[in-house]
Amino acid sequence: MLLAGASHDDLVRDSATLAADRHALLAGAASLAEVLGRRNLVLRTDLLTPWARWITPEASPRRFDTWFFAAALPPGQAATAAPEGHADPGESESGAWLRPASALEAARAGQMTLLPPTAVTLGELGAHPDVPAILARRQVITPRLPKVIVEDGRVRLALPQSGPRPGEESR
Repeated sequence: MLLAGASHDDLVRDSATLAADRHALLAGAASLAEVLGRRNLVLRTDLLTPWARWITPEASPRRFDTWFFAAALPPGQAATAAPEGHADPGESESGAWLRPASALEAARAGQMTLLPPTAVTLGELGAHPDVPAILARRQVITPRLPKVIVEDGRVRLALPQSGPRPGEESR
């Protein structure tokens, strides 16, 4: 999916034409600025809905500050993953396009691994009836910082409270 177009009122309509650019981006052979410039495209950040911000626990040897966004798939574009057995290069070892409930079920069945921030975010998204309901939600983004707790020689992760459910007030 690419939220970009020739102008701030336009969107790329055929994601298949961008497949080579997508691979080059994931492989590090091109930057997003290079692809946008070569294709004369501007980003449509107005189509992103901020959803959550997670920061890794202070005890983590590597720290990340990660933002989650929601967006509708533009008309004419298709959600695609790498062919079976050919994972795209990048920060993940594999990728798939699934509905939130399907991803959570696959994780419960041991078919995939979801990090806690991703699982919580998918649960929140899945609580809404459809994409328009998700995109209509304008919540205040408060950083969520899990805590590492050691009790009786066991280590566990305490997750911060999730955001409000549909129908509840935003924080």
